[in-house]
Amino acid sequence: MAGKTLNLPPAIANYVSVFVPRLGVNAKPGDEKKYSVVLTYPKAEAQKVLAPLRAAALAVADAKWPGKGAAIVKAMRWPVIADGDERLNGDGEPMFPGEFFVTAKRNESFGQPGVVDRKVQTILDPKEVYSGVTVIAQVNLYPYDNPLGGKGVGVGLNNLQVVKATPRRDGRIPAEEAFEEVPDEDGDSLL
Repeated sequence: MAGKTLNLPPAIANYVSVFVPRLGVNAKPGDEKKYSVVLTYPKAEAQKVLAPLRAAALAVADAKWPGKGAAIVKAMRWPVIADGDERLNGDGEPMFPGEFFVTAKRNESFGQPGVVDRKVQTILDPKEVYSGVTVIAQVNLYPYDNPLGGKGVGVGLNNLQVVKATPRRDGRIPAEEAFEEVPDEDGDSLL
């Protein structure tokens, strides 16, 4: 088994970059840009809904490293399913309090991931896919053996389906709500 493709259960999308690839925070010269999304799940339901993902990651690892898969998955620096209370942001605060998260990425050279709405119609407007929207992600689990990053199972982003418009997580509001109209002074135009 080289890898495994599966559709994850509905999740809240965070740090969405599915239209424009970006370099990671710790990117080095020559690194490839990536499309990515971080999927969050409340801890209360994560054990149940993420069980198929956990099992698939273990199967991929066992296929690559027979008899060692479980130990490799457990020792991963960047686990397939990470604890949002344990991973800290730049301010030392939990990244996703009360949630588990999965980071899915796709190299720019593989092309943009497919992005559709609940009726499976292609989404072209990036404003429809934001931090806070509910999505279903199709991912590909694959083994890796990197001299710098160790052994493990990666989560590749294949496609994304937006299934529900939910509140933004980044606190951003439309410009029309952020400002008030500024009247012209003495009939002079600002431009």
